[in-house]
Amino acid sequence: MRKSDELDLAVMIVGGGPAGISTWMHLQKEAPQLAGRSIVIEKALFPRDKLCAGGLCNWAVDVLTYLSVDLDIPSLFVSDLEIRFGKEIDRLHEDNYFRVVQRVDFDRALARAAVNRGLDLHEDEMLTDVLRAGHKLIAITNKHRFSRRFNRHINIRILAPASHLN
Repeated sequence: MRKSDELDLAVMIVGGGPAGISTWMHLQKEAPQLAGRSIVIEKALFPRDKLCAGGLCNWAVDVLTYLSVDLDIPSLFVSDLEIRFGKEIDRLHEDNYFRVVQRVDFDRALARAAVNRGLDLHEDEMLTDVLRAGHKLIAITNKHRFSRRFNRHINIRILAPASHLN
């Protein structure tokens, strides 16, 4: 672990899954001054295998379109859905209702798109503690100590979408 990296870090996003990467991409689109002073830390290495499947409903595709992300990955579009609960059966038909992707492909492609736009992605790095020491806020990971000096108050954001400190 390095002793300390003094950074003008505005945002640390904990977790490099779709929620974390898209959070950074929204920053990059809406507040580029913050995105340029932000990092994403991810405890795994890409490509990272996930047990859960990848289902992208229409609103997820709309978000990707809004972020100008075109993921060229294998997928299957689903138009018919059948839901069974006991003896009840509900059916829904809508063209391209959702898209099924391999989560490992989706995560890797989304991360690659963000890195190509300037994301500072720290792989194999996990947040372990956050401390206040005098006029410094220190975020400790398994690899670094990020510190930020402040005068009277500090406005720092540590975002942890869909992740846990463990």
